[in-house]
Amino acid sequence: MALVDTFRALHHRGDVLLMPNPPDAGAAKIMQSLGFSALATTSSGAAAARGLPDGGLNRESALHAAAEIAAAVDVPVSADLENGFAAE
Repeated sequence: MALVDTFRALHHRGDVLLMPNPPDAGAAKIMQSLGFSALATTSSGAAAARGLPDGGLNRESALHAAAEIAAAVDVPVSADLENGFAAE
């Protein structure tokens, strides 16, 4: 099953879907090992992990941070991309 299908199924199983927000790939691996079936990135946490304030990541940095997390785990990852950087 593709990750998108897995993610969709997790939303329809009738119980709460807890998705913790790892700030980096290492934390994502730990969270997956604890049994979480999906993760969500955090723009604030990703920025803080890089020594930046909330909102401090540009589009490329935010995409890179989300891609690192997604590549580190075998579960679906939902990305927090601020406002989609549409204002720019």
